[in-house]
Amino acid sequence: MLGIVPDGDLPNPVCGACAVPAPTLAEFLGGFTQPSRASVCEPDDGSFLAEAVARIDPACDDFVPPG
Repeated sequence: MLGIVPDGDLPNPVCGACAVPAPTLAEFLGGFTQPSRASVCEPDDGSFLAEAVARIDPACDDFVPPG
């Protein structure tokens, strides 16, 4: 699960003074095996998305469908 969400609940939020907490979204992301989270205030999502893609491929290889 990938999430680009507010970062006010994290230490050193990128959003600075405008940061708002996102505890519900953080909890939702935390319910997944390999979540990736980035701030909505990041000036460039390229590195986040590249890192996420690198995690998605092995996660798909390791996935065993229920049943």
